[in-house]
Amino acid sequence: GIEGLIEAGSTGQTFPVGDANALADRLNTAFKYPKKVHNMAQSAMRTLRNGGQTWEKCAADYLDLYREIAGNSKPTCA
Repeated sequence: GIEGLIEAGSTGQTFPVGDANALADRLNTAFKYPKKVHNMAQSAMRTLRNGGQTWEKCAADYLDLYREIAGNSKPTCA
């Protein structure tokens, strides 16, 4: 899941589901420090590429998931 991809402060920011104040805090911080946001985005892209993740693989993984949910076939991704 997304939790395994984001390292808070390094590759992105997280907040608890439903916590509007925490979301607002993260957004305010992002607006105050755009360079930090840029650096986190670059770090996240490096992490994804180094882990073998591509847009094509992501799309294929989602297609497998949708097929599993629809009962058409088992997914090929873990």
